[in-house]
Amino acid sequence: MNLMVSLARRQVDLKQLEHFVAVAEERHFTRASRRLNLVQSGLLALIRSLEEDLGGPLFIRCNAGQSCP
Repeated sequence: MNLMVSLARRQVDLKQLEHFVAVAEERHFTRASRRLNLVQSGLLALIRSLEEDLGGPLFIRCNAGQSCP
């Protein structure tokens, strides 16, 4: 099931999408957390919660704090 279908079937709020977009654009959890004024561990927990809601990983994790392309 692709992401757009999953999003349409589940209620995802704008804050969750904002968090996802920040990590996707920054390609790094720490930089995204600074951009969003959140602690890195909090952002990671929010992304993991979104991944659970959608039923799968949204990012491939490389090194600590990074998301891979």
